[in-house]
Amino acid sequence: MKEEWLYVRAYASDGERTAALAAFLNTYNHDRPHSSLGNKPPASRVPITSYRVQPQPKMLDVPQIEGLGHEPTLFDLL
Repeated sequence: MKEEWLYVRAYASDGERTAALAAFLNTYNHDRPHSSLGNKPPASRVPITSYRVQPQPKMLDVPQIEGLGHEPTLFDLL
């Protein structure tokens, strides 16, 4: 999944990355064929196929560190 979602492009923010994950998971589970499932998507194997992942709201405010040049990570805050 990293090669198909996380490392495909650079994201401007954590919120943008989170929104892209929801869209990717929907495509991966509902539209993308999987060879191990007879070229059907995983959602075809469960009775409730209308469920879609929704982007989650940002849970925490990330403190800004002046001059850092990128959105802080846990390691920057230690």
